[in-house]
Amino acid sequence: MTPETFGIAFLLGCGAIALWAEARFPRFAPDDLRRAVLRTAIAVGCARILFPPLWAAAIAKSSVLVALFAVALPCLTYLLVSTIWSIRHLQAAMRGAQR
Repeated sequence: MTPETFGIAFLLGCGAIALWAEARFPRFAPDDLRRAVLRTAIAVGCARILFPPLWAAAIAKSSVLVALFAVALPCLTYLLVSTIWSIRHLQAAMRGAQR
């Protein structure tokens, strides 16, 4: 398996986990669009600011697989879940505006 193929499979796996988590635990979703977009912005900010040093520390202390599943998987999954929440609220807002 090439690194590119693994990256695509990893992203699809994170997406499947995010879809499952959103469907299984709907009570964790924010109540309104503002909070959903705020959570997405926080997730993007954490991914841009906190992920690189956490990734470097995980690589320095353990293998790449441990870093992938301990750092990258939760970070990417939460980013995708928060994006799903934002999209759902945006769709609901657009449906309300059309009526």
